[in-house]
Amino acid sequence: MKQNKIIYLLSFVMIFVCFLSCKMNAQPERPLENYDVISTESQASLVNIPVNIGADELEKTINAKTNNMVFYEDYDYNNEGGDNIMMKVMKSNNINVWFEGNYMYYRVPVNLWMKKNIYVSEIEATGEIALKFKSFFKVKEDWSVETYTSVESYDWINQPVLKVGLDMPVTAIANTVLDRNKTLIANIIDKQVRENFNIRQKVQDTWNMMQTPIKLNEEYKTWIKITPKTISLSPISTANNSIATNISVNAITEVHIGNAPVFRTNTFLPNFTYGGQNTNDFSVTVSTDIPFTEAEEMAKLKMVGQVFGDPSKQVKVENIQLFGQGDKMVINTTLSGAYTGQVYLVGKPVYDPTTRSIMLENMDFELKTKNFLAKSANFLFHKTLVSKMKDAMKIPLDQQLNDMKTMISASLTNYIVTKGITMNGAVDHLDIQKIYLTQNGIKVEVLSNGVLNLMVKGLE
Repeated sequence: MKQNKIIYLLSFVMIFVCFLSCKMNAQPERPLENYDVISTESQASLVNIPVNIGADELEKTINAKTNNMVFYEDYDYNNEGGDNIMMKVMKSNNINVWFEGNYMYYRVPVNLWMKKNIYVSEIEATGEIALKFKSFFKVKEDWSVETYTSVESYDWINQPVLKVGLDMPVTAIANTVLDRNKTLIANIIDKQVRENFNIRQKVQDTWNMMQTPIKLNEEYKTWIKITPKTISLSPISTANNSIATNISVNAITEVHIGNAPVFRTNTFLPNFTYGGQNTNDFSVTVSTDIPFTEAEEMAKLKMVGQVFGDPSKQVKVENIQLFGQGDKMVINTTLSGAYTGQVYLVGKPVYDPTTRSIMLENMDFELKTKNFLAKSANFLFHKTLVSKMKDAMKIPLDQQLNDMKTMISASLTNYIVTKGITMNGAVDHLDIQKIYLTQNGIKVEVLSNGVLNLMVKGLE
């Protein structure tokens, strides 16, 4: 009887040990792997385009396009109400352009041919005169330039002299003709200025050009991508014998690292509005990735080989694998020893501005792992495992952010986009805007604030 009790007790112990062993060899269920769909629309900012056109550039362009131009001609005595005068006004020399206050002035030397019917005969003369015009100009809604020009004065370079039996001055007649036609001539000059001072085409070219991604750095394969949304202009002013204004483009500005970003040019130029701002502050979103493999290696350096538990029942960290579950990161930790298998910890990646690093917020064992441990092997683990893992999962960004700031600023210094357009910028500081998980790893969007200008010079 006593022997039967002993056999019964041994059988019970063996069943219990077998039961415990089965429990210890069981595995917690692996969490599902999934990733949230994140809106990646970046913050809009202003890109300023200071436009500076010197009087000498405008003068050169107008002269090139008005060479030997006939400003006015009339070969009918009956025109202008039958004034009995024929007249031709043609450019004779270079036009001079200069600015005073908010006005543009230009001196136009012209050859004047005149023929007058004096009933008993005809008199004909030629002379050279310098016309001085004053223009006030504004930009219309469609970006075309509208000018309001008047004749300030005119001076004879070579006065006309007629010979009809004896010398007969006709300057007074020519002055009368010019006085009668100066508004007409001013309108002709207006037309020439509007055609040659084509702000719309310059703005359209700049609008199209700025949408093409620009490679800033070959070594890091860094691109800047600008997607313009709206555009406005500050009032045009003149200073230092130049026309100056500032085009402000409200745009999404992004820096991409890797292959050239995909883009599609939007050629629709919004209508002109006043409201360009003098500030040159800008914000640019920089997207960068930290692959799971890289984060795993950093964690392994600190955790693989670490031992936890009581001296008699210990577990050792053998491996770490990372994946995502919504907005949380799952740490698949392989253990050996008193418990051999996987356990899963979870935490939400957030940015810690104090340490300038990514950390996992509210890290703890995943719920099913926690329930599994509570039933089978909770005594094997200490809170230090979570604490140590939390420390191991910190990803420092301090050096990377400093390098990024230096690289972007250096790349934006005197960058020649194309002939006549130079980009200048600098980054003042960087802020982490958004952190989320993708299938490949941790996506970090960095918002950099600084200054960015596109300097447009010339009319070519």
